[in-house]
Amino acid sequence: MARMFCSLKQAADRLDKTEEELKEIVRQGRLRGFPDGPNLFLKVDEVEALVIPTAPRLSCLEARYETRQRPTRLELPRLRRLSMWQWLVKGLRQDNAVAVVVFGLLLYVILLLFVVLGCVLYAI
Repeated sequence: MARMFCSLKQAADRLDKTEEELKEIVRQGRLRGFPDGPNLFLKVDEVEALVIPTAPRLSCLEARYETRQRPTRLELPRLRRLSMWQWLVKGLRQDNAVAVVVFGLLLYVILLLFVVLGCVLYAI
């Protein structure tokens, strides 16, 4: 079983603080202290929660690259496959130039078919 409590000195070493600073943190209520005679013990879980992970120093270029926000997989929109009709209607609603051109060409082809059909029926 893991230890539940640590001494004030052990916590000070772990947090890289002095014992006086830790006593002040206990007075502020950020840590709970458990006195045992002249000694003061702290919960290991609470001490670990205050540990700030130290990252290696980065050069200026690396730091600039690291601070840029990169999209994560969760931020990317989910793309679902649309039928041709759904794509056309959605594109026309959003004034998508490609959808407008495709719609125009579709109307042109339909008109051309009616003209050809009319010529054939007139000739008969």
